[in-house]
Amino acid sequence: MSSYWPSWEGMRQGFVATGQWCDGKDMATYTEATLTAASEPPDLLHALLENVRRCTLA
Repeated sequence: MSSYWPSWEGMRQGFVATGQWCDGKDMATYTEATLTAASEPPDLLHALLENVRRCTLA
């Protein structure tokens, strides 16, 4: 994610640096970083999620 969505990674690292959030794969940290990132998710992430939605609805 960090190479595709740098603002998300910056938010995630900032949360971890406060000591109140977990480093590594943590749903709460990832969610908060997603909700507060300064930019929109990259097109690649949108495309991946759309493919997952299509597979689960089939």
